[in-house]
Amino acid sequence: MEHRWGKRISVNLPVQLQTRGGIVTAGRILNISRTGALIKAQTALPVFARVDVYVNDRSMPSYVARADGDLLGVEWCDSPVTRPIMDGHAA
Repeated sequence: MEHRWGKRISVNLPVQLQTRGGIVTAGRILNISRTGALIKAQTALPVFARVDVYVNDRSMPSYVARADGDLLGVEWCDSPVTRPIMDGHAA
């Protein structure tokens, strides 16, 4: 049984990802919650990589919690930042 901290909302948001090491790649958020997101990225990133997720003009500090090829499960370092994004895409 899988347990989640927050309800996931399906979205299709274009994002830019930037690591602390300077790697920049494009991606799309496939689903989002108050604690994280599933992102399909153009570049694979390692687990535990710190990454800033840019949606429009907002930056959300996060880290890669899970990685499976081009799919990244990220967790927000500061989840209240996601509230304006989630509120605009509530199902």
